Amino acid sequence: MVNVDWLALLKVAGVTILAATVIAALMSLSNWLLTVPDGREAVSVSRRILGLGVVGVMVLFLLFGLYLMIPYFHH
Repeated sequence: MVNVDWLALLKVAGVTILAATVIAALMSLSNWLLTVPDGREAVSVSRRILGLGVVGVMVLFLLFGLYLMIPYFHH
């Protein structure tokens, strides 16, 4: 018979939901920072730098996730 560690399963589910929420919030934040506001011709330099910084953080999260999923990197 298979023994399931339900507490571990709940931890994984909770971390997955939290990570998905954080990624969605970061994507929304970067979109808001990089979108030209109404009545303006362009995005300010500070907003562009912040928006690209948020995109950079998301790329780091992506690379870390790939590192965790690909067993080749775990020598």
